[in-house]
Amino acid sequence: MVLRQLDGPLRIAYRITGLYPNDTWSGPQVTYTRLQCRGGRLAVDLVGDATLFTGRQTVSAEGRSVSLESSQTATLTVPMRPRADGSCRVVFNVAPTAIPAVVLKGSSDARVLGAHFTSFRYTAP
Repeated sequence: MVLRQLDGPLRIAYRITGLYPNDTWSGPQVTYTRLQCRGGRLAVDLVGDATLFTGRQTVSAEGRSVSLESSQTATLTVPMRPRADGSCRVVFNVAPTAIPAVVLKGSSDARVLGAHFTSFRYTAP
């Protein structure tokens, strides 16, 4: 355990919603919000899943998109623009999605799954 003394208040740098808890699986939409943001870029690494998807999936945000085949990896880099409240927000849309209980014989997993979001990398302006 390490105890550190701070010179100011402890703050959260960013928040991610739309991923399943303790997992890299997304639902149909993932939102990345960076607090106290002056802009910059956000790169996300993505992986498709051959077990659920046989065709292409598309992940899009901020007018940009990337398509990936089953089990293929891809990176999508998007601009981050400051909002009036000083934060930056990017909403990623994933299509198509699948429900394992519907697609896979014997599965009881009723989650709506999109793509694997394996990393988020922010670059300041």
